[in-house]
Amino acid sequence: MKYKHMVICDLRHLNNAEVIREIEEIKDVVLLILPKDADDAVKNAFGKVKQKRIVSTVYVGKDAEVGTINGEAIINPSAKEKIYIVNGKAYVAPLAGKKIKVIVNGEMIASEKDLEEGNIEIISVNGNARYDDYDRIVDIGDNTCVDSEIFLEGKPLVVTNGLAFVPKLPENACGTIAGSCVANSAIKKSNVRTTGGVMYTDCEDLLVRDFGEKIKIDREMLALVEGKIAVKAVKVKISHSVTGEELLNKVAAIKCTELEAHSKNKAAAALIKL
Repeated sequence: MKYKHMVICDLRHLNNAEVIREIEEIKDVVLLILPKDADDAVKNAFGKVKQKRIVSTVYVGKDAEVGTINGEAIINPSAKEKIYIVNGKAYVAPLAGKKIKVIVNGEMIASEKDLEEGNIEIISVNGNARYDDYDRIVDIGDNTCVDSEIFLEGKPLVVTNGLAFVPKLPENACGTIAGSCVANSAIKKSNVRTTGGVMYTDCEDLLVRDFGEKIKIDREMLALVEGKIAVKAVKVKISHSVTGEELLNKVAAIKCTELEAHSKNKAAAALIKL
């Protein structure tokens, strides 16, 4: 019997030493999970199994849960012991004494208090683990505007999945914004900071639109916009009919994966691309 080429190799169900002795080899495994409450015979049997290229080995109880995060998610575990493999981006809600173990291949943001209290055990970091000062997480999802009232109580970590507008905030506002945003310049005078891409504006109000796969910005489209707009799409194409000045006057920010601009507006587009 061989276990190989696995992201997670969970062998907690093997509690018979004779069965374990039949394992020829365990190799090329990201996370090997073994039972922490096994008897000596089982532990000795596991100790004699040939192991090669095991990135991390953990010993956990049989009731502990294992989760994998590939996209973007908020970690808010139950009271049970839990292990997370973060391949995408994870925000850890304040754990209040609960314990988690984490393998970070992507990015993890957690509370400084949980770090200080030892609530998070980092098994390995191949990506990025960051700690911020927050006492709760507010997920605004795809909402296009952040409610300023959120920042007037405690220290929230505001998570946005898309592109959001942050209006004028009072100077006593406090917290962190994780994600791309266009923020009223008054945010610089407050205690709110941003960790994602940010563009500053003097606008009191802003139209934010997610156009999905693609959008073409031309003079006709801009003529329909009252005030300013922030644009999000996978692909954004800017027509030659739009001058750089017109673009900067009407568009506060562009968030996209692919930007196609004409030579006459390319420099202006670069200034507002998140």
